[in-house]
Amino acid sequence: MQGSIDLSIWQLTAAYIFILILILIVRIKGIPREKEILISSLRMTIQLVLVGYILAYVFEHSHPFYALVIVAIMLIFAIHNIFNRTKSQLSPEIKKIVALSMTLGILASLIYFVLVVLQVSLV
Repeated sequence: MQGSIDLSIWQLTAAYIFILILILIVRIKGIPREKEILISSLRMTIQLVLVGYILAYVFEHSHPFYALVIVAIMLIFAIHNIFNRTKSQLSPEIKKIVALSMTLGILASLIYFVLVVLQVSLV
């Protein structure tokens, strides 16, 4: 694939028709979530645009350091989300176990990807 994909306003509108259908269904069923749906849709749009620009930059300037930084940032956000979404207070020991488990899981996945999928030889 060469370059980026330009979306027309009609293609973008078609994607948001599903959100409008969801809002219609929610309103018909009497579920008071329209505001949350609109905010999350706006947030999703902003995030996708930012990720698009970041990925375009990373693909133009391909270097393993950028990929590792992105993975590290994603790991930090994942651990942070786990801590914030837990309803009960987590002890420091449990937080360490969660952080270590997440880190080891990602490292194992990266090692598998590099050694098995990419077939990079360490010798």
